[in-house]
Amino acid sequence: SWQVLPRDHADGHQRLDLTGVATLSAALLLLVVPLILGRDEGWPAWTWVCLAASVPVFVLFVLGERRLAARGGCPLITLPLLCRPPVSLALMSQAATRATYFAILFVLALYLQMGLGKSPTYSGLALVSWVAAFGIAGPLLARVSERAQRLAAPIGSLVLAAGFAGIAAATASGAGGGAELMILLGVGGLGYGAAFSGTLAHLTSTVTDQYAADVSGLFNTTLQVGGALGVAVFGTVYLDLASQPGTAAATHGFAVTTLALAATAGVAGVLAQLALRRTTTMPQLPPGNSGDARPQRTESTRT
Repeated sequence: SWQVLPRDHADGHQRLDLTGVATLSAALLLLVVPLILGRDEGWPAWTWVCLAASVPVFVLFVLGERRLAARGGCPLITLPLLCRPPVSLALMSQAATRATYFAILFVLALYLQMGLGKSPTYSGLALVSWVAAFGIAGPLLARVSERAQRLAAPIGSLVLAAGFAGIAAATASGAGGGAELMILLGVGGLGYGAAFSGTLAHLTSTVTDQYAADVSGLFNTTLQVGGALGVAVFGTVYLDLASQPGTAAATHGFAVTTLALAATAGVAGVLAQLALRRTTTMPQLPPGNSGDARPQRTESTRT
């Protein structure tokens, strides 16, 4: 890359917002750590203190970013971009779908191994259909019409919800650990792949090239936070429901948890559709004044 790719000359006026990095990192730690460790620790007082403290720290981060932008600096997050409905709704949708994906990775392993007594190899291979279906979603979308591509995010989320609902029904009926599970996981993987690709395409088409780096950072941060919260929240739900030993408790816990995942994926589909209906294009900002700019609606597209 060093030999072949053109050299990228950095803008000497831009500096990393170290204060924003520290504040946002602290806020995320205060939110995620107690959610992940709270149940195992018995929800001691420090977990609730951390959760409550995360709120003012997030507020402090937003205020700090606004002050930095008002001074003409380069904030860590372009808040006017994040506040635009086409962007914020799409990011919330992707956070929800990502949460269900990480949750099923965690909960499925517990259910198959501790609940049904399957081997680690079996629980790992059970996800092959999900991964394979996720991989073919992108190439399939490239072959459909432009309108279908625009609707990939909401439709994919609904397919994902249908897959989780099917898993819940199959588990409740006593067929949740065999071929039916593999097939339904494939349905979920196909839906998640379509939602992932559709959301990314929507975000990149909603903003101009000036905001490509901002959208990339927001998208990847959303994936990480959504995944961590998914494991923490839905993992806690399953472990509470399957706290008693035996297959019956594990089956009940897995059925209820996957039903909750289906509802979450359905909400993600609604958010994705709302993001499409509110689509606008972010205007180009004057050079050197990105911190003071505010979004203006220059183009409107209804799907």
